[in-house]
Amino acid sequence: MKCKYCKKSAGFLSNKHKECKEKHKNALAYIDETIKGLFTNYEYKNYEYLKNNFDDKIKEGYISNEEFDNIMLKN
Repeated sequence: MKCKYCKKSAGFLSNKHKECKEKHKNALAYIDETIKGLFTNYEYKNYEYLKNNFDDKIKEGYISNEEFDNIMLKN
C-alpha cells in the first residue's frame, strides 16, 4: 500500500510511515500555534499570505488544503 502522506510504498498492509505521520502531526501543530500567535496582529489575517508563508511546512508535513483551511477556521 502507499503511504497516505508521502504517497510512497508503505509496505504490506500499512497505509502510512511512522515518520510521515509524525511529520504531519508536527506540521499541523506548528501551523496552528503560529497562526494563533499571528492573529493577535490583524494585518496577518490574510489567507493567501499565511498559506504562502507556510508553503514549505505544508509540503514537508503533507498537509492537505482541507486541513490547512480547518486550522484557519479554528483560529
